[in-house]
Amino acid sequence: MADNRITDPGLWQRIGHSRYNLFKSISRFDEDGPRLLSVAIDRQKPEGCQMFPSIEVSLLLHYKSSPQAHLLSTPSFKMKFSIAIALALSANGAFGHYIFNKLIVNGVTGGAFSNIRSVSSNSPVEDVSSTNMRCNVGGASGSSTTTTTFPAGSTIGFVLDNTIYHPGPLAVYMGKAPSGTTAASWDGSGANWFKVYEMGADFNPFKFQSMDKSTFTFTVPKTIPSGDYLIRIEQIGLHVAGAPQYYISCAQATVTGGGNAQPSKVSIPGYVTKDDPSLTVNIWNPVPTAYKVPGPAVFSG
Repeated sequence: MADNRITDPGLWQRIGHSRYNLFKSISRFDEDGPRLLSVAIDRQKPEGCQMFPSIEVSLLLHYKSSPQAHLLSTPSFKMKFSIAIALALSANGAFGHYIFNKLIVNGVTGGAFSNIRSVSSNSPVEDVSSTNMRCNVGGASGSSTTTTTFPAGSTIGFVLDNTIYHPGPLAVYMGKAPSGTTAASWDGSGANWFKVYEMGADFNPFKFQSMDKSTFTFTVPKTIPSGDYLIRIEQIGLHVAGAPQYYISCAQATVTGGGNAQPSKVSIPGYVTKDDPSLTVNIWNPVPTAYKVPGPAVFSG
């Protein structure tokens, strides 16, 4: 059996969860595709690749018991395989990126970017010192975004345009717009942010709780003051050790019927540092036995 693994880490990162699309694509190009290409569980991580641990799926080319097995080495098959990879990557969108584009307010889901600030792309933020950490690239202003209104204690949620498949933690922050600003005009500057929700990891086996999910809901603390807020969600992809990716969106809201609580606040950027062990960790080897979500503790009210 020929074991021609794809070992380029960059290619593996871009393929991400397109492996199923890849299998479907190659099948379209050659009637022998299903027999010649297998998507199988590989108990050994591909050499030079940090993206997938032993429990992940690896693409494995191998010969089948078929008279046409020799096709694997032909230029025609290699060309078809390359086309299939391209199709699989495009089917998954922008090399495996995603964006939170819808807001849920007490069970009602709004339209895409109706209450969430539009951003330049679905690419992640990678510089923790950048002001783009607040509301993503292009999200500094929400003048074209509708501000939703709900009472304190409401159930709020974010919907992703895909499912989470870059393993890592998830957190939601709220920031009260300073005096003289609104949810639409505030750029997120200053020490005004506090965490209201987070999802970490489970163990035995190790898995981040946000994986394979697309909807995330939480309860807004009843005791926070009334007023205009930005609600910021972040999911941190840790699939490349030492190079975290932040998938960020900000919603605009007016909270009514609140209280007088004064949670401890942080600035963004500044709430995490690039050398935070929770961000530099290699989640593949050794597999973590404990994990702390970056940032401050959750304020529950």
